[in-house]
Amino acid sequence: MPVATHSIGAAGSITGASCAARLRRLVAAACAALALAACADMEAKERASSLETSSNAYAAALRWGQYQEAARFRLPRSGPVTMPDVEPLEHIKLTSYEVTDQTMNADATEARMEVVIGYYHDDIGRVDTLKQSQVWWYEPTQKHWFLETELPPFLRHYTRRR
Repeated sequence: MPVATHSIGAAGSITGASCAARLRRLVAAACAALALAACADMEAKERASSLETSSNAYAAALRWGQYQEAARFRLPRSGPVTMPDVEPLEHIKLTSYEVTDQTMNADATEARMEVVIGYYHDDIGRVDTLKQSQVWWYEPTQKHWFLETELPPFLRHYTRRR
């Protein structure tokens, strides 16, 4: 097949070789952009999976009454880190923990979860329910999700409904 060749004309038109080089650079740039987008998408999916793992581990710690372990998921973005007094919670037993809604920002660095928790105080035996809005945030250096929200207010919720 004959190859078309172009030459530079009086007006400075582009040669066929120059046009091909530009086309190669354009294709390479488009491929690089697609690769970056794919990497960003993969990273966001990995963060979403990591959030699910963290939130499930947090829920399991609450369900098993391991409140000290659950408190380790808590890390405010600013301010001091204080461990709550979990001793009063040793009488709280969970009957259910359900995530009813979850949203994540576009770059997968913050998530909001709405949860409904069924629980009872073992001295009382009455099952109560509370709803909690949780804010989770991703710390890129540690590659870990942390809960900004306090532990569920089981005792405050219980005393209000008494």
